[in-house]
Amino acid sequence: MTKKLITLFIFCLWSMTSFAQLDATTSKKLDQYLEENTKVTHKEIVGEAISKILKHKVYFISMRIQGMYNITGFNTSEFIVIEIGDKVKRFEWENTNTDMPEFLCYIKDDFVLNEKTAQMFQDLLDKIYPVEDWKSQHKEFLQKDGKWYFLRDKFFDKKQGFEITVDDNGKITFIKYILKFEIDQ
Repeated sequence: MTKKLITLFIFCLWSMTSFAQLDATTSKKLDQYLEENTKVTHKEIVGEAISKILKHKVYFISMRIQGMYNITGFNTSEFIVIEIGDKVKRFEWENTNTDMPEFLCYIKDDFVLNEKTAQMFQDLLDKIYPVEDWKSQHKEFLQKDGKWYFLRDKFFDKKQGFEITVDDNGKITFIKYILKFEIDQ
């Protein structure tokens, strides 16, 4: 998997530079530089929440590139992905009011969201959509009017988080991320 990520990164660099019509020697030098200065690590994220709720394995990936902007410095990109058959995909991004149909597809068909499993679902969100420590005081979950709300953050006085619609049996039927909740608790 590490080689695939490095290859993907090199391909991205190649595709960006191909417009500049680099010769083969220069392209090879750039590829060599990236291979020598990029370290990709990955580990499976495990736990009860993932194994009982999701259909697929989840991984944490860290890509560290050294010597980009100064001699001793490095840049690190970290992200969480899900393995689906022979593909690896990132989770949908939750930065606007966003319907999340892919996330819904990753949930096991037999998972039921109810009072007994809500904390486990919150634990899942903590693993795949982690909240920074300084924001953790805003985390909470509640059920109202047939929907579950997993609040993850606050911007000014408006709460942000996931709205989960369930059917009468607790099967999740819709997932949405909302930037401004107005919920009377």
